[in-house]
Amino acid sequence: DISNIEALDRLERLRFTWRGDEVEFGLLEELGDIYLREDNYVNGLGALKQAVKNFPQNASTPAVTKRMTDAFQQIFLDGAAAAMTPLNALSLYDQFRELTPVGDAGDEIIESLVDRLVEVDLLDRASLLLQRQIQFRLQGPNKARVGARLGVIRLLDRQPAAAIKALDESVSPGLSVDLARERNRLRSRAIFELGDIENALALIRRDASRDADLLRADIMWQTQKWAAVTPVFERLIGDRGIDGRRIDERTAVLVLNWTIAAFLSEAEKA
Repeated sequence: DISNIEALDRLERLRFTWRGDEVEFGLLEELGDIYLREDNYVNGLGALKQAVKNFPQNASTPAVTKRMTDAFQQIFLDGAAAAMTPLNALSLYDQFRELTPVGDAGDEIIESLVDRLVEVDLLDRASLLLQRQIQFRLQGPNKARVGARLGVIRLLDRQPAAAIKALDESVSPGLSVDLARERNRLRSRAIFELGDIENALALIRRDASRDADLLRADIMWQTQKWAAVTPVFERLIGDRGIDGRRIDERTAVLVLNWTIAAFLSEAEKA
C-alpha cells in the first residue's frame, strides 16, 4: 500500500537498528530489489552485495548472487548504461566489476564501455579496461584482436612504445591473415612514430593492401620521400574520376597530394 520511496525510507531506518540475523539478510535483499526497480543501481547492487558478503552461508545467497549478476548484465547490455554519462557508467562498472559475466557477454560489456570512453577522449581509462581484458579474460585470436584495439587507442593517446607493448603482450597463434596484417601495420605505425622510418616501411613491404598503401603514403609524405610516394598515391587513386563522376573529398585530397608529390619529385631531379 506504500510507494517504493516510502518503503526505502522505512527499510533504510530499520537497516541501522537490526543487525546480524535472517532479518537483516532479508532486509538487504528487499532494499536491493527496490533500489534496482527505482533504477538506483549503485545502492541496489550495493545492498545485495552486502547481503552476500555478510551472510555467505545463507541458503538464499546463491540466488541473490545470480540476481546481482543478471542485473549487472542487464544494466550494461539492455540500454540503462547507455543513458548514463561515460564516467558514471565507468564508475558503476569499477564498483562491481567482479559481476562481469564470463564469456562473450562480459567481453561485450567491456568493449561497449571502451567505445564510450574513447568517444569522450578518456583514452587512459579505456586502455586500462582493455589491458585487464587481455591479462585476465582472453586467449587466442580474441586476445590478439583486443591487443590490436589497445594498440590503436595508445597510438591515439600518443604512446607508441605502449602500443608496441600491447601488441607484444597479446601475441597469439592461429590468427587470420587480415588480423595479422592489421597488427603488423599498427606496429609499423608505432615504430614510425618512435622515429625509425626505414624499419617502419620494411615491416609493410610485402603488404599490398590499400590500408598498407595509406600508411606508406602517410609515412613517405611526412618524411618528404616525394619520388617514392608518387606511385603510392597513383595506386590509391586508381581510376577514380576517369569516368567523369564527382570524386569524394578523401579522393580529392589524395589527388592534390599526388600532384604536389609529383611536382616536388621533378623539382628534386632538376
